[in-house]
Amino acid sequence: MKGAKIDLIRILNALYELKLILKENEQLLTKQEFMEALGEFLGVDLSKYHSNLSQALKNQPLEVNLKVFEKMKEATQKAHYTNEN
Repeated sequence: MKGAKIDLIRILNALYELKLILKENEQLLTKQEFMEALGEFLGVDLSKYHSNLSQALKNQPLEVNLKVFEKMKEATQKAHYTNEN
């Protein structure tokens, strides 16, 4: 799927910025640690996430960078809020 890796990076970057995931000692991971750990878990090399994300933010309009979040919103609405009374 074209753009899947950068979309994953966009999602993980937003998750990191929410500061919901901490180390066992309650310390915040560095973004590099976070990306590499989740990349390892998912089987994706995210060691160069910063350059991928930087290029996407620099070379693409905001709407393109937010599109994956709109898709996530639509998927959640479709899966959980359709046909409810």
